[in-house]
Amino acid sequence: MTKGERHPWVRGTKGALRRGQPEIISDILRSAANGIGRTQMMYRTMINYVQVRRYSALLLESGMLKWDPVSREFWATEKARAFLAEYDRFTKAREEAELMAARLEEFFRAEEDARTLRHAVVDGEG
Repeated sequence: MTKGERHPWVRGTKGALRRGQPEIISDILRSAANGIGRTQMMYRTMINYVQVRRYSALLLESGMLKWDPVSREFWATEKARAFLAEYDRFTKAREEAELMAARLEEFFRAEEDARTLRHAVVDGEG
């Protein structure tokens, strides 16, 4: 994530805003583009050590991360870059769909208000 970008937060079970697994994975892969150690990964992606171990194992197994034992860093692979490109495309489409849904909701709310006003005028209440 670049500075100033917002996280796509989701509501957790207790009502708190939380990131979902795809958001965490994309944050990890972006942070590993130029190599990253476990501690740096924790701080840059805002996850704890247990999560670092779990997600890094998952991403190593899937081939999206590789481990360099000499530098003791994780590196994003070409497969990770392809995933991020698709994920970014999906995220953009989702944001556009949410915007369109908000516009439609606003339109229908305005139509309902206009219809209510017309009925009030016709019924002599206005």
